[in-house]
Amino acid sequence: MDNKKILLLMFFGIFLISLMYSVSAQASTITITSNASNGTTWFKGGSNQSINFSIVAELNSSVNLSFINISVPAGMTIWNANITNNTNWTCDGGVINGTYANCSSGVSDTYVAINISLNITLNSSAYEQNHSVVILLTDNFTGTNETLENILVDGIQPTISMPAYTNATAKKNTANLTLNISIVDAGSGASQCWVSINGTNQTFDADGDNWCNTTLGNLTNMGDGNATIIIWVNDSVNNMNVSHNTSVAYVVQIDTTNPLPTATCTPTNPTDNGEIVTCSCSGTDATAGINSSFTSAGTSTVTSTAGITSYTCSLTDYAGNTASSTTTFTVTGGSSSLSSGGGGGGSTASSVKSNLFTTLTPEKVSIMKNFAEETGVKEIKIEVNNEVKNVKVTVSKYDEKPAEVSVEKTGKVYQYMQINTENLVDNLKKAIITIKVEKTWLSDSGLEKENIILSKFDESSSAWNELATTYKEEDDTYYYYDAELTSFSYFAISEKVVVEEVEEEKSIGTILGDIGEEAKSLTWLWIVIVLLVVLAVYVIFSRKK
Repeated sequence: MDNKKILLLMFFGIFLISLMYSVSAQASTITITSNASNGTTWFKGGSNQSINFSIVAELNSSVNLSFINISVPAGMTIWNANITNNTNWTCDGGVINGTYANCSSGVSDTYVAINISLNITLNSSAYEQNHSVVILLTDNFTGTNETLENILVDGIQPTISMPAYTNATAKKNTANLTLNISIVDAGSGASQCWVSINGTNQTFDADGDNWCNTTLGNLTNMGDGNATIIIWVNDSVNNMNVSHNTSVAYVVQIDTTNPLPTATCTPTNPTDNGEIVTCSCSGTDATAGINSSFTSAGTSTVTSTAGITSYTCSLTDYAGNTASSTTTFTVTGGSSSLSSGGGGGGSTASSVKSNLFTTLTPEKVSIMKNFAEETGVKEIKIEVNNEVKNVKVTVSKYDEKPAEVSVEKTGKVYQYMQINTENLVDNLKKAIITIKVEKTWLSDSGLEKENIILSKFDESSSAWNELATTYKEEDDTYYYYDAELTSFSYFAISEKVVVEEVEEEKSIGTILGDIGEEAKSLTWLWIVIVLLVVLAVYVIFSRKK
């Protein structure tokens, strides 16, 4: 074997030995733990924190650890480093406001267990994220071993909102305020809320979904007006925000004063029994305002009756305060009637109903409805020739013939009535009246529905004139009929009266005269008979010859 081969084998052997030694030397165990839990524990950004690193290095017999370098990322500053458990190791003092710390040992060893305490400032730029600390361990053989240890930093304030709250919600000071506070925090998560309502403080814990919810906001003894709501929230590393930093200034409106309702009725003293009175409810509230949804009585149309009538309304404000108001109106007069001459006994009206039309125009048919149930009228449609204002139509029902009417209506009468108008004068074009008759009355009277007629009393002739009356429809209780009017007066709903032709009685002279006339009309017949007899006799005697 020549020298070159021998040298080559020697180098190859040395290489194998070195490789085996190198593998053996790096077969070490390095364990690093810290109170940062390798990025699972949150630290507050902008704060000074003490991060403790426990470094345990177990090396092979020929490898000794003598130097450790710890570097922090941008946004962090090391201002102190200290070895707490191994006097052989020290960290140089020139690390104040530095980004790294160097620690070394005068005695190299194959086994090192040291605790390094770093005081680190997490600067304001170290926001919500993981920051990696680089730890380099230098030994006497392989150079360096690099290990990363993460520090989780939260440096951003949580945000505050109350999406379900209507700002300036009105409340009594005896009620509780409901608040649902949403906290948005992308880092360590919400922890607590502090709420101050006009200086009264309460604390609520955040739930797992980052909400602070309460139905017990304390408003006790607060005066009327807006009470300021201030909300502080913090996350789990104590970054804090206050609602004054948001775009919304939250308030609750305290209202302990009742509204002032006013009940009014027009006219205040109607003159007719049955006149339409309009009552309404209005009012004011100095703070929260009137909640129209809870007004107990709004505009109401009332049919007045004789005597005193009360109208009460109640108003509620948005805070729930309630007050009532009552007014009365008095019917001071009776119903008006048409004047009429003479006429024996009769009755007065048992029911009166008036409607007031503010304006009647030619192009519109005005309808009077809402009659009392006992009145035999369903509705009256009125058409005018010219525009008229403040037209009053009054319908009076009579149980018997009115005292002002001199003649009873013949036949079976269902009802008498009077229709009177004011301010209509000669502008009435026509009116269609729809009357109603109880089915039971027709049945008891032995009448068919076709046998009903509406008649109008003619005061000039003291006679009842039957009007064209048309059957219209029916329901379970009534038959309905229409009739056209061109003026108003007293009316009667009754059966149709059938006038029978009666043969006049004749005197004896009349009878004889009638017989004479009949005899004269038979003379020609007797002449014919005589001629026929003469002709027959002639024929008989002619045959005998």
